[in-house]
Amino acid sequence: MIAAQYSFTLPATFPISDIETRVRNLGHKLDSFPGLGFKAYLLSTQQAGSKINRYAPFYLWKSETGLVNFLKSDGFRGLEDSFGRPQVIQTLPLTVYTSDQIKQATFAVRDSIPVYPDNTLSDLFEQEDTQGSLQKQDTNCVAYVASLGKVRMSLMSFSLIRETAYQGESEQEC
Repeated sequence: MIAAQYSFTLPATFPISDIETRVRNLGHKLDSFPGLGFKAYLLSTQQAGSKINRYAPFYLWKSETGLVNFLKSDGFRGLEDSFGRPQVIQTLPLTVYTSDQIKQATFAVRDSIPVYPDNTLSDLFEQEDTQGSLQKQDTNCVAYVASLGKVRMSLMSFSLIRETAYQGESEQEC
């Protein structure tokens, strides 16, 4: 498995409805893409309290081959034509949980924690196993992926949830 995410920071004047229309009209075309585990189209907007407007799709692939074929696809080429070529961040999944209710997700929570040289990876993996178990027990969580950064040593966690109790400005954007 491999997780991948890219993002586009959009100008404050960018019509966010264009992204929403794009996802509504084109997003389903990836539903049966070979090798795709799941996808989530993330959008943070200033109108909803974020510091910036950002479009940041997240994908969980069953293999690197699926990701490579997606990057070679006409769909990805269309994305490049519209927004430019993004940096695709790839991470190695450590913990993956998906519920059959994943389509009920309305919010995503993403976090990135640096892994310092004095952190042992075995301790990190053990902590992540515990966190993954907690996420699986949370009835609000419909998907959870924790992964290790391939370029910079960091632990990235990604949760899809049904609803959020959080109000206010986010410290992190999608």
